[in-house]
Amino acid sequence: MHDDRTVHATGGSRLGRGAPGAGALLLAVALTLGLGGCTDSDGGQPTSDGATASVAPGRLLERRPAPTVVLVGEVAGALPRERTRQVAAAVADVADTWMDGGFTSGDYPRPGTRRAFSRAFSGFTGSTAHQAAADRRRTTAAAISSRIEGLVAVRRVVHVDVLAVGAHARAATARVRLVYDTEGRLTGRFAVAARLAMTRVGRHWRVLAYDVTQTRVRGV
Repeated sequence: MHDDRTVHATGGSRLGRGAPGAGALLLAVALTLGLGGCTDSDGGQPTSDGATASVAPGRLLERRPAPTVVLVGEVAGALPRERTRQVAAAVADVADTWMDGGFTSGDYPRPGTRRAFSRAFSGFTGSTAHQAAADRRRTTAAAISSRIEGLVAVRRVVHVDVLAVGAHARAATARVRLVYDTEGRLTGRFAVAARLAMTRVGRHWRVLAYDVTQTRVRGV
């Protein structure tokens, strides 16, 4: 990851840039059944996240990481409220596994190898996990992992959109916002925005496609 640029990556089926509505959610999952290729692009200007706490060198590891806030977003189709909450919690668990394995868990510094970040993609389908691991400099902290001594989340929010058919949840999208601070040779704040399109595989939710952007936050 380049320290002064927004970095962007997509994998699985190609997710559009707009907020996922019911039609887009269904289309993303339908397209994912064909597992299109992965594309990467860099560009755009770093933007402020809006969080104002500064990074104090040497104090980062003493801070308590932010918990994950899970919010139910758009629900397309009829699904009982309690079942919707259960689905949102299960989908958020997959997103948490990605955030933990890709960013907030494990020791730093460490190499940015596939093995060092393999836990991040345990909730992805095989083909998508392979793409995301190959793209780990954008889908994890691999690009900076050798230059930091600590990483702590200051914001973790997951909005879950659900598509229900016949009173059963058939597809979901986790819209993830992760903000984290680092210390070490590279001290700063980074913002991650991601959409993880999921469907049920057996009894578990699995990521079929992803769209991830990381941005270095200036002015903190």
